[in-house]
Amino acid sequence: MVIELYGLHAAEVRDRFPTLYRWVHERAEPEREQHDRATYRDNWWLSGEHRQDFLPALARLPRFIAIIETAKR
Repeated sequence: MVIELYGLHAAEVRDRFPTLYRWVHERAEPEREQHDRATYRDNWWLSGEHRQDFLPALARLPRFIAIIETAKR
């Protein structure tokens, strides 16, 4: 599963989804603050950089499988 928070600011996530915010903050923020890319450091609660065409393409699908390039299977 992926936690997709694109379009939300950290304060919005904290206010609307406090348990989720705490989970992401404890796990992602410490790693992201060490990242070389400022985008990842500054937006630590997001799963990555926004791909403009990606989310609209998924909206039409009832379900999908995503596999990263470095996955073993």
